[in-house]
Amino acid sequence: MAKLKRAIGQLSLSVEDTATLERYARGRTVSQALALRARIVLRCATGDRQCAIAEELGVTDDTVRKWRSEERRVGKECRSR
Repeated sequence: MAKLKRAIGQLSLSVEDTATLERYARGRTVSQALALRARIVLRCATGDRQCAIAEELGVTDDTVRKWRSEERRVGKECRSR
């Protein structure tokens, strides 16, 4: 029997935050790590399940969980690192 993953609440992003993250996700001058983090956070904001996001982006569930919780904890401050 497949292990069920619990649903985690959807992130709320402001229009400004969404625009910034989309710019990072498409950016050619940002680090690949920042672009991936932006894609993860944007997908989390759509309410998709963690395992679906991880599979689509080629990362682990733990990576998605890390950036979802980091975004909730500190918001845009985590993007300024």
